[in-house]
Amino acid sequence: MNDDWPLLERFAREGAQDAFAALVGRHLNLVYSAARRQTASRELAEEVAQSVFLELARQASRLQPGQPLVAWLHVVTRRTAINAVRDETRRRVREQAAAELSAMNPNPSAWLQVEPLLDEAVAALPETDRSAILLRFFEQKSLRDIGTALGTTEDAAQKRVSRALEQLRPLLAKRGVAITAAGLATDLSAHAIETAPAALGATISAGSFLTPAAIGAAALEVTKTIAMTTLQKTTVAAIITLAVYYHFHQTSVLQSEIARLEERNARIATGFSRAQRQRAEAEKEAEGNRRALQLEREGQSGNKEGAGSIYLAGIDTLNGYLDRFPQMRIPELSLLQPVDWLKVTTDFTLGTDEEIRKAVAELRLSAKKRLGPKLTDQPG
Repeated sequence: MNDDWPLLERFAREGAQDAFAALVGRHLNLVYSAARRQTASRELAEEVAQSVFLELARQASRLQPGQPLVAWLHVVTRRTAINAVRDETRRRVREQAAAELSAMNPNPSAWLQVEPLLDEAVAALPETDRSAILLRFFEQKSLRDIGTALGTTEDAAQKRVSRALEQLRPLLAKRGVAITAAGLATDLSAHAIETAPAALGATISAGSFLTPAAIGAAALEVTKTIAMTTLQKTTVAAIITLAVYYHFHQTSVLQSEIARLEERNARIATGFSRAQRQRAEAEKEAEGNRRALQLEREGQSGNKEGAGSIYLAGIDTLNGYLDRFPQMRIPELSLLQPVDWLKVTTDFTLGTDEEIRKAVAELRLSAKKRLGPKLTDQPG
């Protein structure tokens, strides 16, 4: 709509919450619906919608008229939804891998002993080794990213992580916990980080940087706006978050905090271009997964000559081969994504045993690549 831009300009210039609420009310259904289609999850769609309007609030002063605002919102919604699906997929894979690794761990109760001692032991490490452990297992960074952050090579970063794990062992042993470096790496990968409640960040931010009066005024204004526009609960959460962000951003204390954090994280920020490439790869993988799931649904619909049936038949052929030769079925195959199966059923004809063997070899290679970043190679 042509009158979107005056509302956005008034919000950017004056911080007019009623103008922003009008934009949210006008475009929320579009953003939520697009997010819902791409994530196939109501909860993820709500998170995406809030993120999109938060991004609109951040960029309000930078956007220039020239195209309908709805076009910008759709692009940002798609990008945010892809990232959300990617993060959710990776989370599920990590949980599945952690469960499988825990099942293979000969001492499944080791983490219960390590957990209360971990932070004290990590704090006792030399600074460089401590940073390597924190980046690898607490921030879940790749060895390449760790090398960049520490100003060294990927190989040197791997050695530093291995050395830090070996240094942790005697520190834990003094407290009565006997564990191998490999077992410690497995436990750290599975348990070192847990997800905080979604609302915790907003609660802490609001409590730390806003006065009670400011919070009450923002909430009252938003409540009045919702009553007039009859938006649903998602809108309430989105506008309250945006109102808090606006006052938060206007506070000089926040500006100094941001400056401090940016300085502390400057070295990590050098990996931005690498993150872009990883995001592009994740988008490609997400698209492949969606295509594979679509083919699976088509195959189950009963069209025996369609592409979906060919895809499912290819998977059945590969599983049949693995049943005949169980020595080829490795645990890592459980980490494969639908896009991996789609690739081999597309790249190989599967008409002969030789083609099937090559396709299974490709599946095994893909599975091992997916497991590789999750583990740190240990000597012995």
